[in-house]
Amino acid sequence: REMSRWIVIALFAGACGAPSTPDAGPPPPPVDAGTDAGEAPLVPDIVCPGGPDCADVGDGMLRVGAAAATITPSFDSVDAITVDVDGDGQFDPEDGDEFEDRNGDGDYDAIWLAGFGNGRGATSILNDTWARAIALRQNETTIVLLSLDVVGFFLDDAVLIREAVADLDIDFVSVSATHVHEGRDTIGIWGATLTESGRDPAYIAYIQERAEQAIREAVAAIEPANIQYASLSLRNEPGGVRRYVSDSRDPFIIDDEVRILRFARGDETTIATLVNFSAHPEYMGSRNTELASDFPHWLREGIESGVDDPDGLRVEGVGGICVFVNGALGAQIGPGGVEVQTWGGADVPRGTMESAATMGSQVAYFVLTALGPDGGSITEETAELGVRRAQFFLRIENRRYHIAFLQGLFVREVFHYDPDLPVRAGVNEPDVLTE
Repeated sequence: REMSRWIVIALFAGACGAPSTPDAGPPPPPVDAGTDAGEAPLVPDIVCPGGPDCADVGDGMLRVGAAAATITPSFDSVDAITVDVDGDGQFDPEDGDEFEDRNGDGDYDAIWLAGFGNGRGATSILNDTWARAIALRQNETTIVLLSLDVVGFFLDDAVLIREAVADLDIDFVSVSATHVHEGRDTIGIWGATLTESGRDPAYIAYIQERAEQAIREAVAAIEPANIQYASLSLRNEPGGVRRYVSDSRDPFIIDDEVRILRFARGDETTIATLVNFSAHPEYMGSRNTELASDFPHWLREGIESGVDDPDGLRVEGVGGICVFVNGALGAQIGPGGVEVQTWGGADVPRGTMESAATMGSQVAYFVLTALGPDGGSITEETAELGVRRAQFFLRIENRRYHIAFLQGLFVREVFHYDPDLPVRAGVNEPDVLTE
């Protein structure tokens, strides 16, 4: 319970790119961690409160605001598959697959979905994808937690969001991806083929614009807030962990804790709820071709608006804006070995919309129960807010990533690498900047 007295944002994110934002002050040279981050100490370049540019004067009250903006791609002038002979969700003309050539150029120009393989073009929109932000302020420290419904977002791209809101005097913007595999490719390795990028620069710019809007609205909405802490373990819920999440690769380690923060006004109405646990949002499966945010959609909707309990009775939601921040996904933590069931115990087919909806709605019910009067939660008037950020170089040894760099699929900066020489293990491998 001691941890409930702090909200500390500590990031160890696998994104890469350019250095920090200008308003954070000039960072010290990043540590060259090589292949082992333990070779040198990580020195934070952002320390709030307590750093030279981050005073801690004020009334100690916690203030919170939240906002959301859709980042759903537009289907204007993009093509969609019309005939999928083998139903695998991937366009393959050798199978006899056909598409609607909406722009008349003779090529299949699709919205490429991120994950499961190449050539998976979106056919329609099932539900929206989002940029959701929670702004936290105490005294002179301001932090924004931004969650994007994308498969990933490189640090190069995140820095541009930070720069766009530099005038708001935010000490740190944490940018996280839900890692959804039913949204548009934002990384570049899920295009039409292995050698073609699925990343659209115009869509990345759109995400950045909408993220900026969500951040500005969240900061503008900041108001005094109490904080409610709750948690639950999936092992204690009906069916145990394997009914909700699994790990399909060694070493089969799952963190089954669901962590919850609810920020509320003095009248107990909700400003925002933050939910954090680990699961790949790919419950809709590899054959799906509808754009969606996968289980986070039903999780967030259930927490905000309510869900049905195991007896079929309606449980009211808490309102406000729900933000899902994914946890450590390990090797393949997600639906691989999950046996999703209805409240009545009936099996739900894997790799379907029903699977994602059932899992998300059931976890939403557990969250609402944990926040309820008998859930064992703790509510406090304020909390001590802080952030520490360190940047460092990390060696990239993955051969497939080397190929992606060389073919220009990854749009991010690399360091300590001679592009005129062959890539050689331990001799000429690129580093990326992460934080």
